[in-house]
Amino acid sequence: MIAHPHIKLSRVIMGLSSALDLVNQFVVNHHRQVTGFAGKIADEMGLPDSEMSDLAIASALHDIGAVSFNERFEMTFNATGLQKHAELGYLLLKDFTPFRQAARMIRCHHIPWDHGNGSEYKGKPVPLGGHIIHLADRAAVLLDNRGHVLTQVDGVRDAILREKGNMFHPDVVDAFMRVSAREFFWLDSMYMEDGILDIKSGGVAWNEELDLGMLLKFSEMFRKIIDFRSTHTAAHSKSVAAVSEELARMTGFSEYECRMIRTAGNLHDLGKLAVPVEVLDKPGPLDKQERDIMKCHVYHTHRVLSTISGMDPVMEAVNAWASFHHECLDGTGYPFHHVGDVIPLGSRILAVADVFSALMQDRPYRPAMPRGDAHDLMSRMSSVRKLDRHLVGLVEREYDRLYNACRKAEASAHREFDDVRAEAAGTRAAGAA
Repeated sequence: MIAHPHIKLSRVIMGLSSALDLVNQFVVNHHRQVTGFAGKIADEMGLPDSEMSDLAIASALHDIGAVSFNERFEMTFNATGLQKHAELGYLLLKDFTPFRQAARMIRCHHIPWDHGNGSEYKGKPVPLGGHIIHLADRAAVLLDNRGHVLTQVDGVRDAILREKGNMFHPDVVDAFMRVSAREFFWLDSMYMEDGILDIKSGGVAWNEELDLGMLLKFSEMFRKIIDFRSTHTAAHSKSVAAVSEELARMTGFSEYECRMIRTAGNLHDLGKLAVPVEVLDKPGPLDKQERDIMKCHVYHTHRVLSTISGMDPVMEAVNAWASFHHECLDGTGYPFHHVGDVIPLGSRILAVADVFSALMQDRPYRPAMPRGDAHDLMSRMSSVRKLDRHLVGLVEREYDRLYNACRKAEASAHREFDDVRAEAAGTRAAGAA
């Protein structure tokens, strides 16, 4: 019997925050730097742990809207047009209860102070945390990670001070100037560890311990960030999760384990954040270089989920099931080339669900495959031990049940995708009026 998970939300957040940095070479370590800067500024200002918790979450995930919807990264101090991704980030996170206040900060993290006019946004007060992240984000952008950090301190501090009252909240600037006069402020940003934020209170979201239900809800939220980068993959992880859950139930998994495999299905393509959208959307066969890039995604999934799992048995199982879905029984899979029984049943289920869901969906290079063709292809794959023969037989016998689960999940995911796009467009239109 698998024990209940014991994973702090902060560990999950920082692990997935590092996954956001896979998208673009220019943002490597950016989210951690902003989290470190914002936390030190907030500590200098004496923010209570409840606000520090929301600030830490928002800082670690502040560019999530840009990542999920492929917004252009403007890594310059005076960049413009950044509010769109702040709105998208807010829309992606606001319905996950522990992130509700953090989502409001993310929505406001590019609002300039503008001599007090930035104290409100759309008729509501801008959280102080939003102003702190704004300054921390711009300070991090000014740093050139190719040079030594301490040689850049004076230039960054001068640039921030010049914008006191204009771009930045005066009280936040004052706190930044005090704490940034100490070398540790900058050195910690280069070597930030997960536990560097000293938030001790047990009753705040940052220190919340996730049960499987909350972990599943978190994976549902993050699945959108993974899949919404491309209209062609917008429904893929939700479909794989739904088909995997049905297959797991057919093979005798407990309801608890079925929720675990749904979580793994939501996260199985986490590493695709490292795959350029041009490769994801290519309307033809991938060349060798593109295939090699694509092969890396399961390695990145494994690496990121390993930072989260520690020794927790639930997360270790979820990680294995998610990360080994391109392993083959004959050892020709990737990236680990596991063979036979080394590949857990949960991973085999994910592999079959991944192929089935992909064949049922339109792709840039082909339409959805008819039932007969899909069965023939999967049967051939099972005959040469690319897929589990028993599970492929289940797909044939229970095709209608699995097809309906796939289509239902696909329709739901596309509605979610369209709703976020429409709400963001409506917000922008209202803001422009």
